[in-house]
Amino acid sequence: LSGYSQSSVKGYKYIEKSEFDKAIESFTKHLKDDSTCSVCHFGIALAYASADYSGHDIFKAWDSYQSANKYFSKISTDENEFMKIFFTDSDPRKRNKPVRFNFDTEGKLLEDVLIKYVREENNVDIAEHFLSVYPTSKYYENVVHIRNHIKFRTAEKANTLEAYAGFIKDYPEAAQIPKAINACYSLAFDVARKENTI
Repeated sequence: LSGYSQSSVKGYKYIEKSEFDKAIESFTKHLKDDSTCSVCHFGIALAYASADYSGHDIFKAWDSYQSANKYFSKISTDENEFMKIFFTDSDPRKRNKPVRFNFDTEGKLLEDVLIKYVREENNVDIAEHFLSVYPTSKYYENVVHIRNHIKFRTAEKANTLEAYAGFIKDYPEAAQIPKAINACYSLAFDVARKENTI
């Protein structure tokens, strides 16, 4: 393909052969010369998103996709033709769809996988990472609820006044605040009853 970097072509060939480390290396090499190469960022996103890749990382995949989307307008005619072929080879149903449409479709699928991962992992560090890195995500409030739920369960497991008070202080807008307050009242009453004093 005239004018199209062979390092990028190789990258997609590596993806087709499930040689993801080599694909990422090839795309990264191109990005050193042209950091705005949308199809390179997109290729890296595909590599990291693959469940068959030992280095599978949905966060890195989503970050790379966002870069691909940011520089999409810079795709050359040769790159556009190359991506049409790539999409058609990977899924014949995409044959007559514009590259922009296929990019958007892949992005939607990737974002769905990302939020599913955050939900199912039920890990506060993963939720906190999402909130710190993607403050404008349409799923931001949803992940806030996930984070708050995990934190409240942690307080419940500890079942101490300190744990509930800490939750109330740190997450005053959480939906679980009424439950946390009631738990504090119950624990405080138990302490008072044991003391048996006014």
